[in-house]
Amino acid sequence: MAGKLFKTRRSVILFIMTIVCIFSTYLLLFEVEVTRHCHRLCNGDLNGPCYKKNYAVMIYKDGVPVDEMSFEQSVLPKLTLNELLREFTTGKISHENCVIQEYYPSTSTVDRQKSCAIVGNGGIILNSGCGDEINSHDFVMRANLAPIKPFANDVGLKTNLTILNYESLHTLYHSLYTLEYKLDHHDELLRRLKFLNDSIVWFAKSMNYKDTRTYLRSVAHVLKNHFSMPIKLAYTWQSVSIEKVLGFRTLR
Repeated sequence: MAGKLFKTRRSVILFIMTIVCIFSTYLLLFEVEVTRHCHRLCNGDLNGPCYKKNYAVMIYKDGVPVDEMSFEQSVLPKLTLNELLREFTTGKISHENCVIQEYYPSTSTVDRQKSCAIVGNGGIILNSGCGDEINSHDFVMRANLAPIKPFANDVGLKTNLTILNYESLHTLYHSLYTLEYKLDHHDELLRRLKFLNDSIVWFAKSMNYKDTRTYLRSVAHVLKNHFSMPIKLAYTWQSVSIEKVLGFRTLR
């Protein structure tokens, strides 16, 4: 009788230990997360255009709700041990490059272009007649929502990406969200933004300055939810000095 009771207890203990082991293995493989270090972010696949992580333009995809636009910088992707093991067995773990859509699924980045034009707004090409040359490029970048239409002969009309600095973001926030600025200022900014259609609006500076992330999400809410603009919103993995990274070449 005692021997039978001992066997029963041992069976119960073994059963409990088995359950604990299975549960621990599940937690280890599916719940415990490890950091994936990506040196470059690629668009579409590893053969697509790849950019240094710090400089990649991270564009929120169409259809991503504003509430899910975190604009979080310096965040490395997390993998469960099971996902890490899968990357190890397929050889992906040896790659320094990461497909942006896999690790930051709500974003994509810019494809490579054959030719680009960077148009400043300091007035250097006023009366230059460079508009057609600027429009002929595959990708045109502009800065800080400068007026375009009245100066089309000099600066062109085409816009694929607009870079915002903190001052421009601050102006947008107080003109469109808090409505603290004059109504005519509000209307003019809306006209300029609507003119951009579905181009990219890129804030490339730090999110740590004052209420930058709040400003961005508030402006995004007004543009996307209230005015239903097709504008694409973008940020960078960390603050970028546009002038140092891109440089500028004048057209005359």
